Amino acid sequence: MNTNKFLIGGVVGGIVSFALGYFFYNLLFKSYFDDNAFPVDLASIKWGANIASSLLYGFLFSYILEKGKATSLASGATMGFIVGLLFESSLDIGFYSIGMLYKNLMIICADVAVTAVITSAIGAAIVFVGSMGKKEA
Repeated sequence: MNTNKFLIGGVVGGIVSFALGYFFYNLLFKSYFDDNAFPVDLASIKWGANIASSLLYGFLFSYILEKGKATSLASGATMGFIVGLLFESSLDIGFYSIGMLYKNLMIICADVAVTAVITSAIGAAIVFVGSMGKKEA
């Protein structure tokens, strides 16, 4: 495994995760998620933990894409989409099963769809920075 590629990809993936998560969950769809899940007050967010979580997510995807040998934007986006879809579905259904976070099944579908879009972008961004500096043969 290329350590530099993994580390740079993880940081870039974390930045994309944080930025798109903030955009989708706190700006674009905030009222929908507040109405159908338990509302989150921006003042109550532990930003250090949120950033750490985003970075760990970026490193998870960087590792998966490196091991999966994703080499094109399309393969990175596709792998990101599939892994995000499966991972978030598992988490959301698990949380729903024990009565945490979600008020109905439709919010799970919305959350999974938003996450799949975010993880697709994470995958594409990681592959993009991983391919920078490569010379064409």
